[in-house]
Amino acid sequence: ACGTGRGVVRPGPRPRGGEGRHTAMSAAGAQHLVFLVAKMPAPGRSKTRLVPELGLAGAAEVAEAMLGDVLGVLSTLASDSSVVLYFAPGSEAHRAEEFLRRASLAKAHAVPMPRLEDLNSSNLGGLLAHALELPRPPGTRTVTFVGMDTPELTAEAVLEAQEAALRGDAFMCPASDGGYVLLSVPATAPPAIFAGVEWSSPSTAASQAEAVASAGLTLRAGRCFHDVDDADDARGLLAREAPGARRTRAAVRRCLDERARARRAA
Repeated sequence: ACGTGRGVVRPGPRPRGGEGRHTAMSAAGAQHLVFLVAKMPAPGRSKTRLVPELGLAGAAEVAEAMLGDVLGVLSTLASDSSVVLYFAPGSEAHRAEEFLRRASLAKAHAVPMPRLEDLNSSNLGGLLAHALELPRPPGTRTVTFVGMDTPELTAEAVLEAQEAALRGDAFMCPASDGGYVLLSVPATAPPAIFAGVEWSSPSTAASQAEAVASAGLTLRAGRCFHDVDDADDARGLLAREAPGARRTRAAVRRCLDERARARRAA
């Protein structure tokens, strides 16, 4: 569950290495690189835990709205941030580019995940480590990873994370289910920060914190957010009525209303 405090995990010995890996990935002038890790929405592939409540098409519609909401937040970041839509499956490049176009992101491009047709917990650590080793714009100083499951993510949380990474620390926003929704690290952080993380587990955030500390970084904890994974999460999103998540709330309401009308007509 989300707590109210912020914490710090102290590091172990700081490893050497990580320098000299920056080559051009996109336009110059961005000191912050933000990876949005996403599975392209499609019926039967997206948000399957929402299917019993919303149906195949409804679950995919909500997933598309969630991706749109997170991209909308990232589009408000300052010009010193560059966004990478790190997506799967690789065959959906045209859709990934369309999402970026609709979000009107000034510095953004899509990068497919390597050799994979899906995004799942068994390979996520390797995929994130691979992203950390990709060529980057000259002058990149921080790398941030966010997911598409948290439409209530705020630009303020991303900016706080980037500022911590500029100071040489890692920064994580945990999720109420034991996972996390954002991780920001200095650009020199090694891929080992993802080694041994227990994905799709109530211990994901805790194991990620241990991996970061083992890599020699101090980890600072920010605000806790709520993922939208199942029907209870979707109803919780509607009940909170917090700022943000406009597209996702509208999609959830629309799909719930359509399913209710279909049941009454049956």
